[in-house]
Amino acid sequence: MQCQADANGHKFDIEWFKNGVPVDLGDNKRLTITETGSLRIAKALESDYGKYECVATNEYGVTYSYAAMLYIRVRGVPPIFTLPPKRVEVDPNGSVNLTCVAVGSPMPHVMWRDGATELGKPVIGKNVLQLKNVTESKNYTCVASSYLGNIEHIGEVIIKVEPRNIFAEVTGPNTIDVSWDPPSQTKNVVTKYFVYYNDTYLKQESHLVVQGTETKCQLEELTPDTVYTIKVSAISNKGEGAATRIIQAKTLPFVPDEPTNVTAEAINSTAMFVDWQPPEGRDKGATYEFRVKAKNEVGLGERASAVIITPDGGLIAGKGSRSCVISLAT
Repeated sequence: MQCQADANGHKFDIEWFKNGVPVDLGDNKRLTITETGSLRIAKALESDYGKYECVATNEYGVTYSYAAMLYIRVRGVPPIFTLPPKRVEVDPNGSVNLTCVAVGSPMPHVMWRDGATELGKPVIGKNVLQLKNVTESKNYTCVASSYLGNIEHIGEVIIKVEPRNIFAEVTGPNTIDVSWDPPSQTKNVVTKYFVYYNDTYLKQESHLVVQGTETKCQLEELTPDTVYTIKVSAISNKGEGAATRIIQAKTLPFVPDEPTNVTAEAINSTAMFVDWQPPEGRDKGATYEFRVKAKNEVGLGERASAVIITPDGGLIAGKGSRSCVISLAT
């Protein structure tokens, strides 16, 4: 802010007043008076707003300038969430905290609402909602506000809807019956269940969808003689809840059907190549027996002792078939 004075060559001093009170220059040099008498304000603040005038004085008298208003334009920033509330899960009758943080210029006031009901008093910047003895899933609203506007964000509190007492009964080589009890917390209606099962032989996880009114199902088309891990989770209108503990069940062994498309080809006088299709389904754990008879124009000779071969003991798998080379005694 400029101040010009003329004393016809005589010396004079310049002093500035704000709202009729001498300006406190302080020690931080944010406010300074230049050699020409101007008032320099660095990094203006809202508190610098007011009516300013300069006064020139010397031994001959005092002269006041016209007053000038200084207006401070504040660069405002509307509220924004830096840490919006998250979706949290809690055990029935458990405790949980919802945290909400917002910033802006000026700093916004942050408060929580349950519907239209205000929860506690607004605080600046950060507000933590503490919930105890939670008995139902519910949404809570965090509101951040300043004169530049209001913003809202929903925080979800979800009661863990966990099925109980899961049980598995093996009923055959390819089937397992699974049963469970519904969750003890029933304020959220269970719409369906997910039954997850993992084949430890092929290491493939699958899942079966069961209607919410049912508490049992049968897993079908399983691999015989295989351990399965099984767990169940419940789905409500709030989403999928926690799963049960994992249990294990092993399917029964099976009696294989007859191999098909058996062919044999002599390699030389002491060896032959044999090829066949395995029985319907996987042949995990199965063994194959080969019995050889010699034949000439007179007839068939005695059957040789069985040669037993397992799938992991030299068989060659190709296009779903099995094959091997059998050496014959001379």
